[in-house]
Amino acid sequence: MNTLKRVALAMLALSIPSSTMAAGELVLVAGASGQSGRPTIDQLQDAGYKVRALVRDASKGADLGVELAVGDVMKPETLGAALKDVTYVISTIGAGQGGYSAEQVEFHGLANLSSAAKAAGVKQFVLMSSLKAGSEDKNEFLNARRGMLLMWKGKGEQALRDTGIAYTIIRPGGLLPRPNMPCELGKVGLTLAPKNTLTGGAVCRADVAAVMIAALGDADAVGKTIELIQDEKAAPNNWRGTFRTFQKD
Repeated sequence: MNTLKRVALAMLALSIPSSTMAAGELVLVAGASGQSGRPTIDQLQDAGYKVRALVRDASKGADLGVELAVGDVMKPETLGAALKDVTYVISTIGAGQGGYSAEQVEFHGLANLSSAAKAAGVKQFVLMSSLKAGSEDKNEFLNARRGMLLMWKGKGEQALRDTGIAYTIIRPGGLLPRPNMPCELGKVGLTLAPKNTLTGGAVCRADVAAVMIAALGDADAVGKTIELIQDEKAAPNNWRGTFRTFQKD
């Protein structure tokens, strides 16, 4: 991460109440080497957390700069060691890599990871899901193009809830950056809404990471599913402190 980005993150951290700042707790990031995992790791480190990255191939995590745990959510026997001494889990896993289907990763894999986290005594599990998760409409873009992805994401969410672990589910809209659509952390405001409320919109992956990290250890975020898109007309950080306004699932 370059110096300017680290300065920006440090300034952002100063805007967070001290009660929500990390005290060196260990966070396991699943999906660590992906496009959402990397900004999540960077921000966790800047917030003072210890980070362990769950990767299937150690070579893909060599540049992450954090402790690596080699494991596979489709192989539950590999997850126990990865979760040892972990306080929080943030999952950004997604189908599309490693030859696994949406059903395997978004449902069975997430069920394996959340069950293992519960057994390991993890205090809170934060899941990055998707807007419209649970939709069984075959005409929805992500269902039509990616093997009923939204349906399987919904089933994965429910598997997490059913473990009984303290959880927070964040459902972002379309993820940025994309070609010709750059984005930066904290440049625009965000709209947070109850589940099954928003129908579209986009959001920067780095901002999704910031919301997930803010949920760690926050009792107002536990047991809730929150949707998320950017709002270019709103002030940056307008969303902080709003978890308490949402009802539990």
